[in-house]
This record gives sequence, C-alpha cells and structure tokens, in this order.
Amino acid sequence: MVRAALLAALGAGVVAGLVLFGLQCVATLPLIAEAEVYEATTRGAASAGATEGATEGATRRDLVTAGADVLASFGFALLLVAAFAWRGVGGWRSGLAWGLAGYASVSLAPALGLPPALPGGAETALGERQAWWLLTAGATAAGLWLVAFAPPAAKALGLVLLVVPHVLGAPEAGAAGVPDELRVRLIAAVLLTSLVHWLVLGGLAAWLFARLGAPSDTSPG
Repeated sequence: MVRAALLAALGAGVVAGLVLFGLQCVATLPLIAEAEVYEATTRGAASAGATEGATEGATRRDLVTAGADVLASFGFALLLVAAFAWRGVGGWRSGLAWGLAGYASVSLAPALGLPPALPGGAETALGERQAWWLLTAGATAAGLWLVAFAPPAAKALGLVLLVVPHVLGAPEAGAAGVPDELRVRLIAAVLLTSLVHWLVLGGLAAWLFARLGAPSDTSPG
C-alpha cells in the first residue's frame, strides 16, 4: 500500500501542480506583473534597463513557481492519500470531497482574514501572518474532520475550531498601495485557481490510489 500511496501522490502532485501553474500563468501572474509595473511607475523607478531585467527575473520566477507548485501539490497529495488509507478511498468522487476540504482549510479559510496580496501593499511582519495562517489551516482541517467523522458529542468542538481563528482575528494587513480593483481581481483569481487545483488534486489522487491496489471501502467512482 505504501508504493500505491507514493505513486498516487506523485502522479496527482505533478499533474495538479502543472495545472495550477498553467492557471496562474493565465489568471494571477499577469495581475502580479501589472501590480509591479504600477508600483514601479508610482515610485518613478521604471526604465528600459529595469524592464529588461524584470523580464529576465520573471522567467526565473516562473520556473521557480512551477517547481514550487509541483512540490507543494505532492506534499498535499501525500496528506490526502494518508487520509484515504486511514478512512478508505471511495474513488474520484470522494476525492473531490476531500479536495474541497483541503481547499477550505488551506485557501478559503485563511483568505477570510488574510486575502492574497499584491506587490505594493503594506503588510505586517511575515512571522505573524505565517503563524495565523498555520493556526487557521490547522484548526479548519481539524474542525472539518471532527464535524465529518467524530461522534455527535465531539462535533460541537469541530464547529468551535472552525471559528476560533477568526474570533482571534488575523494580523492587520495595512493599507494596500495598489488599486482596489486590481486587488479584488487577484483575490478572485487566486481563490478560483486554488479551487480548481484542489479538485484536480483530490479527485486524481483518489482515482490513482484506488486503481493502484489500495484498500477500498467502496468501489471506485
């Protein structure tokens, strides 16, 4: 089963990571580039040499982003496959549900307090943002798990975990230095691309895991 888990996570991670990068190239990276141009223009820093250097830097950044997307997807796929092995995998349809849970934990819930930010926005210290993100992602994942699988008496604890990070409140992000319209477009694009990514990741990981010989509680979907 370990071999099936690793192969399923690897296959799903590579495919979902490349899908995510492709969506980012279309939906989010152009917005980031637009914000960088806006920031350079407002600071009077734009020049031909700077533009050429920015183009070369963007190419390197794209390669790094693609690699990071694949690695992160592989890591998330390992967590999903571990959950499949524990609870039993029911095929790609159940994988979509797990993918939605991952999306809610990693993307949607943290974005309620710390929405995706563009270059040029005033931000709080990175450590504070990371700590709140980890708290929110972990509490959301644990809360959803309890609501879905715990005995009735423990489901209330799951609901509490879902709201605790937001009651505590996210760190103040400060005033953005880019137009609100651009910031709203980025938030929508990031949340949409992340949703597609998690659905692909969950569905494909479950489908591969079921067909590579993993134990199953139901027939594959």
